[in-house]
Amino acid sequence: MHSHGMAHTGLRLYKFIARSGQSQSSKRKKFIWKLENTLLAYFSTHFSNRSLFPHMDADHDELPISTGDGTTSVMALFIKGVDNRATLTKNWSSFHKANIKKGCAYAFAFKCASKGLCMVVYSI
Repeated sequence: MHSHGMAHTGLRLYKFIARSGQSQSSKRKKFIWKLENTLLAYFSTHFSNRSLFPHMDADHDELPISTGDGTTSVMALFIKGVDNRATLTKNWSSFHKANIKKGCAYAFAFKCASKGLCMVVYSI
């Protein structure tokens, strides 16, 4: 996996094991999304700056999130936090509780579409 950010026309997948409240190894931390036992989801500063912020629209702070099978879809609030990390807030908690189970592996695909950035969560 490379840290060159997302291509404008493609998908880049990032997978992790859902371990609520536990950090990943420091070597992989910049690529891996840490799940918290909170209403928020944070991305690392490096990943946020290189891969997410260039695709965020300052006037449009919503991020469509769907499951890989298309059965669940929400519109989350996606903000740049005070610590320079991308943060998911509104609607993330309910999506997380309903679709992400501890101990299971998931791939997150970020896609740049004509309507902006979107995210698809695949169970793998």
